Amino acid sequence: MSLFPALKTLSIEFCSELIEWKEAPMMSNGGKVLVFPCLEELSLRDCPELRNAPSHFPCLKKLEIDGMGHKMPMENIVSTPELTTLTDVEIYSVKGLTCVPEEMLMKNKNLTSLWIRNCADLTCIAPNVFGCCTSLQSLSIRYCEKVRDLADGLDTLPLLEELYVDECPSLELIQITQGMESLRKVEIKNCGGLSIPPSGLEFCTSLQELTVWDCPLLPSISFTRVLQRLRIMDCSELTSISMSSHQRGESEEEEIFPSLLKELRIEDCHSLESIIPANLQGFTCLCDLRIRNCGKLKYLPTGLHCLTSLKELRIGGLWEELDSFPDFQLPPNSQLDRLRLVGWPKLKCLPQIHHLTCLTILKIYNFGGLESLPEWLGNLESLEKLFLDHCENLKYLPTLEAMQRLTNLKTLYIWRCPLLEERCLTNGPEWPKISHFGGYST
Repeated sequence: MSLFPALKTLSIEFCSELIEWKEAPMMSNGGKVLVFPCLEELSLRDCPELRNAPSHFPCLKKLEIDGMGHKMPMENIVSTPELTTLTDVEIYSVKGLTCVPEEMLMKNKNLTSLWIRNCADLTCIAPNVFGCCTSLQSLSIRYCEKVRDLADGLDTLPLLEELYVDECPSLELIQITQGMESLRKVEIKNCGGLSIPPSGLEFCTSLQELTVWDCPLLPSISFTRVLQRLRIMDCSELTSISMSSHQRGESEEEEIFPSLLKELRIEDCHSLESIIPANLQGFTCLCDLRIRNCGKLKYLPTGLHCLTSLKELRIGGLWEELDSFPDFQLPPNSQLDRLRLVGWPKLKCLPQIHHLTCLTILKIYNFGGLESLPEWLGNLESLEKLFLDHCENLKYLPTLEAMQRLTNLKTLYIWRCPLLEERCLTNGPEWPKISHFGGYST
């Protein structure tokens, strides 16, 4: 006898008083009742009192467990020897779960995606069985405060393409000893205890995206030449960023960042004193460059004049003892569209950017010594939005003639510039320069 013989998708949600989901009873003649023989997708969400679940789902491919007060229902479902068909598993907010059931990882040879989130008792994924997950392509661990390390078995996942680790404050180590040829994307965020650099990334020859965000104890990062996107943010103790020595050329100053790089962000790394390579000349694919709020950095990379693909640039917030903004020269035919300049209290003038005639958005932030905007601002005839923020001594806009040349300007935003804001009030001395703008605001 079979119940729900054609059902393929089942979702049980928000059943706050559901305690028991029973197995099908035996028939009076001793025969078995088959329930959900063709079920492929099962979702259990927000059933905090549920204590158990059936164990016979022979065709199950996708399983989502979310908001459970006990781990037993999930273990009932995945620990049966008959379940070998899982491809996608999501485990969210399951109390009491210290590791993923080994049976699930060992028997489901086609498992491609494993996502775990907000499991407060989880200390490890499942030691010594990762080698069985040879089809796993995506692994995500988020908001698991007791997870200590990912040391065992990552490099035995030959097809892993994506690794996400977020809000795991007890995590100390991510070890990839053998290298992983399929790994394309790695994100490591908000791991306050991670004090040892992720090892083995230099051996991941297909790695295209690397993001490291808010790992304050991390001292250094290395990566591969084929990288296309590198984002390093809020790593307050980071002192070095480099490619591993076996991939370098003969000179330490040769290009270390890969020539395929399209995006480079280094932001809020307050201990960083230098960037290798010192010359970005070879990176003509780079379209998004952000180097800002690195308070010990005294100079910028050279070679920016060769970045012909650059569309967005955010730069500044460097060593506060510098009297002027470090020189940076973009190509004469630059197609730069968006620019954010970040200053510091001592700066009294802007860097020369009058040749950036394709700019549509310009943001000027934290130029504490700046009193007037330069006349050449009127040359930026493509400018549509101008933002002035936290320039407490700024008093003067360019001349009326220069402002009138900004025929495409639709938005002028002035914030935390008290002297200029007062002078831009109706009938103030700067008012005639902006009265024709419909988008002026403070």
